Amino acid sequence: VILFANNGKDFYLSIGLGTENLSLKKIEYEASVWRERLKPQLMNSPNLKGFEIGDFYLGESDRPKKYAAGSLVFKRYNIDTFNQYEFLKDIYNLNEFFYDFIFEIYSNPDLHMDTKINKSIKRKRIIHRDVYKQLREERAKQNEETGRIAEKFVYDMEVEQLKAAGQEQLAKNVNWLAETEDGHGFDIKSYYPDGKEKLIEVKGSKLAHQDFPFFLSEQERMVAEEEKEAYVITLVESVGTKQMKIVKEIQNPLEKDNILLKPIQYSCRIRVD
Repeated sequence: VILFANNGKDFYLSIGLGTENLSLKKIEYEASVWRERLKPQLMNSPNLKGFEIGDFYLGESDRPKKYAAGSLVFKRYNIDTFNQYEFLKDIYNLNEFFYDFIFEIYSNPDLHMDTKINKSIKRKRIIHRDVYKQLREERAKQNEETGRIAEKFVYDMEVEQLKAAGQEQLAKNVNWLAETEDGHGFDIKSYYPDGKEKLIEVKGSKLAHQDFPFFLSEQERMVAEEEKEAYVITLVESVGTKQMKIVKEIQNPLEKDNILLKPIQYSCRIRVD
């Protein structure tokens, strides 16, 4: 959204909550939760230089106060120093950032908003049916491309690490299975320098995360349970940017509390007596 201050000079390009129907107190709390989640994203997004986390002053009446309180990310402009080319570039970059945020954080079915004001009420993130359908289609495309880039990155890293360890033959045997096949329960068959198998499932994100949420299919879970120490989940953040890196390798992910699993879907059928 573009928000104009009542001084006639300043205006702001912002991602807003759009929650005018809530009280100011509830908007302020909900915004504080999302802002905390967006802080690391903003720090790792060089295209958003000049953008800030927080709210600003638009005016004294109730509506501008709510708009400002519901702002998550913003950049301030002034009519006297306005540069339309910089502004258009900022709109493009913020739009890219917004959709990454929608795909990877906001629409995450595992994330619940508790307003703390009324413990019995959970804020649901309502999206229009047609918009949600479009978002699902776009998210599938984004996930496929992000996954491919992350897998290629990990594959190249595995090859180089084995070469650096003097294991040229093992490096040649590294196989990016997911490039041509599906259903293995992992993406890359690699090796440790001692020759032991390393079955890698790659999880990539275009953003940077503190807790790095990701999805694990039943097939992946079963293979992880069977292969134990040979199975590794490799997490890659900032996919597609210069900051892309492996943030963690989780060996034997189902062992103890290496990851927290939570079912989000159930297979059902009627009971036949």
